Amino acid sequence: MNHLPGTVRPLLVLAVPVLVEQTLALGVGLTDKWLSGNLLPGPEYLAAVGLTAYCLAFLPAVFAVAAVSVTAIVARAVGAGDLKLAARATAQSLLIGGSAVAVMLLAAVVAGRWFVALLGLPAASSQLAG
Repeated sequence: MNHLPGTVRPLLVLAVPVLVEQTLALGVGLTDKWLSGNLLPGPEYLAAVGLTAYCLAFLPAVFAVAAVSVTAIVARAVGAGDLKLAARATAQSLLIGGSAVAVMLLAAVVAGRWFVALLGLPAASSQLAG
């Protein structure tokens, strides 16, 4: 078990910031829902906030595809001593991420209201979510 402290510490250094970020994001979502459910009149506000939270939760998954992929490629390249490949992969991941942002923004502008209407919320909630 001598290897355990050498393994646990780097793992915690990597995992704890992600856990803190997710806990804070959960806190923001809970606060949004509590505020809209308790301070705004009518259920349409809570429904709109809930729908927006679902959509915002989907976005990190879209960007995680590029992030996880480039992490593996850069790790292999750095391990092999090929820093040019690592730099090129990093630059390409930024291009892919920027392209994903542009596509998602365009989709939101062009089809955002249609997407909200497709989900079947009441008209007042759909208008607020849009």
